Amino acid sequence: MICGTSIGSLNGALIGSGWNADQLEAGWYNLNNRGIFNISVVRRLKYQIKKLFRRNPEWPGYLSNEPLRQLLLESIDVARLRDDNPNVVVAATNIRRAKLEYFVGEELTIDHILASCSIPVLFPWVEIAGEQYWDGGIMANTPILPALDAGAVEIIVVLLAPLAGSVMELPNSTAVRLFGVVAPQSMSGVQTMLDLDRESVKRRVAEGYGDAVAQLSGFMDRSLQS
Repeated sequence: MICGTSIGSLNGALIGSGWNADQLEAGWYNLNNRGIFNISVVRRLKYQIKKLFRRNPEWPGYLSNEPLRQLLLESIDVARLRDDNPNVVVAATNIRRAKLEYFVGEELTIDHILASCSIPVLFPWVEIAGEQYWDGGIMANTPILPALDAGAVEIIVVLLAPLAGSVMELPNSTAVRLFGVVAPQSMSGVQTMLDLDRESVKRRVAEGYGDAVAQLSGFMDRSLQS
């Protein structure tokens, strides 16, 4: 099972569509040519005009999410994503209800993935079935609840920020047999979220790979032993 939120939902959806590690790496290297972070000039102009005439317009976001939508449409095999090999779960935040919602199986669409990646204020929210959704990371940066509910006994958590506290052993009462965490060694800064320069992405991929090798070595040893 892959449980993703924000950019994790995008990576999870690509893996669920059949992408392997080499394809994921190549895809990230090519993103800087896709204009993913286009400034939404037209939407903001419409917003200002409607506001001038007191029409109570919806906030348009500083950036357009249409390039990202197009990328998802081209890259993700929805039919394959909806099967259970692996089971992909996407988290998004229902804005009006202040509630985290999980989407899986036949209900999962491109819009759910887009919503999960829509950072508040930077991107407009995504409306699905009359409800408005923003980035799932608002309410759950580590969306492992579906895995726990499904009875997972080996869980790997991938974080984009360093661990804030010391590492502690899991309580003996937990049903989770093995728990591994991959996290960067230092804070990269908010600006890296919008930095898709090829060399910057290559550096972060290399750092993430190094962290994974170092931090999961004990997890893999214990997994083999069990």
